[in-house]
Amino acid sequence: MEKIKRTIALRIICTILIIAYIIFIIWGLIKPFNLHKAWFSIALNFLGAILITKSVFFNLDSSMFLGVSLYFMSFIGIVHSFVLFENLISYYFLAFSCACLVVFFIFRQNIHFNLFALSLLEVIILILIKNNFSLAIFWIVQGGFIAFILSLIMVSIIKAKERKSAVSK
Repeated sequence: MEKIKRTIALRIICTILIIAYIIFIIWGLIKPFNLHKAWFSIALNFLGAILITKSVFFNLDSSMFLGVSLYFMSFIGIVHSFVLFENLISYYFLAFSCACLVVFFIFRQNIHFNLFALSLLEVIILILIKNNFSLAIFWIVQGGFIAFILSLIMVSIIKAKERKSAVSK
């Protein structure tokens, strides 16, 4: 028996997850167990599973990043449906940050670790500002944060031009 192609396997998995989602929705209509609060998060969970599977099959870091992000965001959404969080936006940034860390561990690309560090800093800023500081201080800190990121981008552009000119000589 010959091996099944990855694209056909991905289509089969997508079909199974779509059928599972339809079953969850119908089950929520027949036997109400508060699924109506989390239907969107469950859909994100299934989409994340499809993208993670695609990433594993085709070794794609972008699919892994989006899939893990959707998976973590669906987890936060499901938990938020039953337990209300006070500072929800910081948890979504934390999901983005954790997705960057997971992709860094799998693909070992430094950009994902840098994104993890920057988004984790953003989560800390959001939590501190929400609890202790005024809006003016928030915008000052955010402005400094954006200026720092722009300076890092400028330095990387300058270094890339220097390396390119050194190679061409």
